[in-house]
Amino acid sequence: MPMNTYPLPLFPLSLVICPGGLLPLRIFEVRYLDMVRNCLRNKSSFAVVTVMPEGEADPQGNFPFANIGTLVDIVDADVTTVGLMMIRCVGQRRVRVDSYTQQKDGLLIGEVNDIPNDLELPIPEDLQMTSI
Repeated sequence: MPMNTYPLPLFPLSLVICPGGLLPLRIFEVRYLDMVRNCLRNKSSFAVVTVMPEGEADPQGNFPFANIGTLVDIVDADVTTVGLMMIRCVGQRRVRVDSYTQQKDGLLIGEVNDIPNDLELPIPEDLQMTSI
């Protein structure tokens, strides 16, 4: 896979989503509502990165989140209340964050590279409801 760096909004969460995984999210912060609207309008993606525990950094010591994340696509969105959006995302592929900047509204934009997904294994029967 070629190493082409491209910008991608980052969504730090206290979880990991794998390629093929389903992630329901309740979006209420303005910066993430704007990010989701832009992704829906442009049919674009964002990356979920795992927040590091307080006081820790990624192995290279550069980020307050893991430098490997998962690019996700929004497959469903519902505005139930003003200022609240329910979305469902599906993990697509892994990405490595090379660097990031923070916009004035607090949204993180990473410069990322696609990396190969891990070896695929069959999903155990009791966990199949978590994939599509």
